[in-house]
Amino acid sequence: MNPCVRIKPQEGLENNSVAEVDPGDPPVLPDVQKLPSESIDIGDINTGPIRPNLQTYPKNVFGKQNRAFSSTLFDGFPWLEYSIQRDAVFFYPCRVF
Repeated sequence: MNPCVRIKPQEGLENNSVAEVDPGDPPVLPDVQKLPSESIDIGDINTGPIRPNLQTYPKNVFGKQNRAFSSTLFDGFPWLEYSIQRDAVFFYPCRVF
């Protein structure tokens, strides 16, 4: 079943039954586990992507190399956002919509 489909409850349906779907209704997205302060750390529909420009980003070991995010990526990718709390990069439209 598509997790982005709104199911209208109907009387008399068993717990495992599926109700009719109204394609005109907005989709219902599945609950995603969020960090307590995620709304501050990364953008939402009103703020757009959050793109902190730090002097240095945390380094992670990748094989024998230490790698870190670079804010120069923001210049070529306007949809990119970075979470300081998660030390992770996100594709803003995909994460929000």
